[in-house]
Amino acid sequence: PVLAGLALCSAVSARGAIETYDIDPVHSWLGFTVSHFFTQVPGYFGGVNGTFVVDRDRPENSRVYAVIEAASITTNARKRDDDLRSTNFLAAATFPTICFKSTAWKSAGGIATYAVTGDLTIKGVKKEVVLRVASRGFGLGLKDASISGWEVSAVLDRRDFDIAAGQGVIGNTVEVLIFIEADLRAPTQIAVPAVKANALLQREVAK
Repeated sequence: PVLAGLALCSAVSARGAIETYDIDPVHSWLGFTVSHFFTQVPGYFGGVNGTFVVDRDRPENSRVYAVIEAASITTNARKRDDDLRSTNFLAAATFPTICFKSTAWKSAGGIATYAVTGDLTIKGVKKEVVLRVASRGFGLGLKDASISGWEVSAVLDRRDFDIAAGQGVIGNTVEVLIFIEADLRAPTQIAVPAVKANALLQREVAK
């Protein structure tokens, strides 16, 4: 059903049509910070894939889907990263993906800035969250390929996702900041996704 809808959308004229952009994991970054006693410790996820379905004329029709590899979490400390992947935190072996599927886009009051509501699933727990999403522009990238840029932020409480280890040492508030570059998908790619990551994404968002 998702692919059929995208194929239908791609038949409309380019400008003013619904456009599909696939996240470029090489030029995107999903970072976070969480407190450890009195300071903030940063980290990031290296495995991020997803799709923006964008209606520039009517942003409320836009959608975003994303799948993150839980085991790709990195804080530049191997022992800590292994602990974060363990059952103490993300249980990455049991729950290998973190998924987000938007359900609503609304203007956040700024220029090209939106409050995007959606379902975030971490460690098998699905919660509704609101992301602040800012469009950073549309245009030509390398080799004159059409791309779009996005900045996403959110504040999460890790306990909402059954991640509560380290109370009194590790903070519960997780600040998320994401920078995304996404490639415009050609109409012929709508029916047959070109990369394996998109096949995984489609299975996840269909759940």
